[in-house]
Amino acid sequence: MHLISMIGENVHGRIISKTLSEYEIPHEVVIEKGTKRSSKYEKWLAPEFQSKISAKKIIVDSVTNKFARAIYKQTKGFVINGGLPILNFSIIKLCKKGLLNAHPGILPNYRGLDPVKWTLKNKDKIGATIHFIDEGIDSGPIVIKKVLQKIQANNIVELRLEVIRFASVLLAEFLRFPEKYKIKKQKKEEGQIYRLYSDETDPLEKKLIQNLKYYKK
Repeated sequence: MHLISMIGENVHGRIISKTLSEYEIPHEVVIEKGTKRSSKYEKWLAPEFQSKISAKKIIVDSVTNKFARAIYKQTKGFVINGGLPILNFSIIKLCKKGLLNAHPGILPNYRGLDPVKWTLKNKDKIGATIHFIDEGIDSGPIVIKKVLQKIQANNIVELRLEVIRFASVLLAEFLRFPEKYKIKKQKKEEGQIYRLYSDETDPLEKKLIQNLKYYKK
């Protein structure tokens, strides 16, 4: 049994859980509820996006409290990041098989925040990476990374959701047959860590949206 850990029923975690359910991958979901940050996470990106959690939910008041830590330690499968902040390494070590992240960007090129937007700005290859979480920022060993060949989105929100879904499918494929994949360590000096995307010359992101045309030629 695998475990998704998330703050609030955020869209990233919901998409991952729904995808695993579609692939008939047994999992449970630990969800932090009733906190300021859980409310914030639930409002992120596309709160109305229809992607419900059908798996068993375990509600906690913190994804890092003693109860949650005990659940991580007891989990026999992989623990999956369903929308978490950077975690203390003491929590990561509790996950016996490891803590996995479905990152909506190609690593190591696009570590950090808003990888979809930064990739779009650079007109670079859009894709996703499944990797283990370590003490760094998106620097853990890579299981899969793949470019999204055909993009359907017509705006940035749709694109971000499309990439999250793509990352979730890659994750599901790994969880079905983990023995098929070779784990590759990242060199931490490679790639780049990005901050939250902002462009003072393009506050409404109109120029960024225009870059979508580049992927539909």
